[in-house]
Amino acid sequence: MVDDDGFEKFVHANLNRLILHVIKLGATVDEAKDAVAEALADAWQHWKRIDRRGSWVRLAAAHAYFRAARRGREQVGRALQGGMMAEQVPDGLDVCGEEAATVLRLIQQLPPPQRHVMALTYDGYTASEIAPMLQLSRDTVRSHLRHARAQLRKQLSLDTMRGEDDVA
Repeated sequence: MVDDDGFEKFVHANLNRLILHVIKLGATVDEAKDAVAEALADAWQHWKRIDRRGSWVRLAAAHAYFRAARRGREQVGRALQGGMMAEQVPDGLDVCGEEAATVLRLIQQLPPPQRHVMALTYDGYTASEIAPMLQLSRDTVRSHLRHARAQLRKQLSLDTMRGEDDVA
């Protein structure tokens, strides 16, 4: 029997939110699941030494996704040319309603640094908590947030104007 010191409980309580976090970074469902699985495997090996487990696993999953994305860009391009389409949000994840789906879609369109900071903010982390996670200054995190929010506001207003045009 493995003494997991709360690992299984952590996975059960956080798995869907971790997958959704990586999806917010731009991953497909399968990419997010792979990245989270890799991060959880690493976390399990070091579990007793990890202080901020939620932050640690989110960051490890993000790193795993970004590494895989760099390696797989060419393969993804070939798959897209072949017409393969990935679902954007898997069943059972905590994305409720049209508004949440819109927010997820908009976050995925941000540039990677802004997307990463905004995804962590959306998950409830503050700039002070995000800075050491991403090894950035608080000012840089705030700058990414400011630019991300401006881009999201711009995109939301464009979507709203398009919606109003559709009604007329």
